Amino acid sequence: MKVLGVIPARGGSKRVPRKNLRELCGKPLIWWTVDAAQKAGIDFVVSTDDDEIASVAKSYGAKVLQCAPGGRLHSDECTSGEVLIDAMERIPGYDAVICLHPTSPVRESSHIDYAIGLLRLGYPVASVKQIRRKAHPNVCQIKPDAAEVVPGIYYVLNASIYAMSRERLLKTRSHTAHVFSPLIMDDAHSVDIDTEEDFALAEFYLRQRMAIS
Repeated sequence: MKVLGVIPARGGSKRVPRKNLRELCGKPLIWWTVDAAQKAGIDFVVSTDDDEIASVAKSYGAKVLQCAPGGRLHSDECTSGEVLIDAMERIPGYDAVICLHPTSPVRESSHIDYAIGLLRLGYPVASVKQIRRKAHPNVCQIKPDAAEVVPGIYYVLNASIYAMSRERLLKTRSHTAHVFSPLIMDDAHSVDIDTEEDFALAEFYLRQRMAIS
């Protein structure tokens, strides 16, 4: 199975302006996902409508799939599924796709490796984190025989990794699935940057990692 990684990185951002280029621990936010994809050794592209993001991504060795600025593909209304479909249609020869949002900078290459391993078992894959309240509105429906699932613990998507076959993506037109194999990540690796507070939390965890290594 040949898997294409796609890093959706549009130029617009409402809460944190130019978020994908914002410095985090001395590197642009998008660098952390590019670096993880490179270390995982997968084929991947950065999909963007922004010239500066494209230039920065290329400077770090990433291939870029650029679309027209201001077009629907990178508007607020565009879904991640549409970005993935565009990539799969413009870059033939891949059997599956893995979506890596740059807003998850604490994700590691080992998570990408594990997601691809799960994908080879046949189900779509999504990364999740644990919660303890079943009443949470976003509790996931995980495939019943998932060995990683602990009874009495519930899970929500953490927006870090989604993976599925090309066939399923083109059929459902969505980057998510109702039932999937879970890639369980802890709270530290599940940071999803949407606010200034999220940046501070991601920096805390990344500096811990760098101190250990």
